[in-house]
Amino acid sequence: MKTKDEKLYIVINVILMLIILVLGIFIYVVIRSNRKEIINQIKDELSEKWDISRLSKISLAILKLAVYEMLYAKVPYKVVINEVVEAVELAKKYGDDSTPAFVNGILASVVKKNKIEEQ
Repeated sequence: MKTKDEKLYIVINVILMLIILVLGIFIYVVIRSNRKEIINQIKDELSEKWDISRLSKISLAILKLAVYEMLYAKVPYKVVINEVVEAVELAKKYGDDSTPAFVNGILASVVKKNKIEEQ
């Protein structure tokens, strides 16, 4: 027989897992609906010698999330790049040595091209 504390712990964990699932589905649907535009934004910033298929999966995932946050969620670009989403920090943690500078450069170009102002 489980104690009240054990039951409460289980209920809280189930609720948290459901919240994470719903958020994951929401993010997937929203990003998916804007996928072509997000991919085009990234492709436009790559050198003519680079194809998007050359990007690592982690770099592409970080860039997609950051571009979505800046263009569609209207999160201030400085927050996206450096603070909350921490695109550069994610790149440092999960990418190779050149990934942070690469991600930062692509995102800076997206900001400039789209004339995104600091909010």
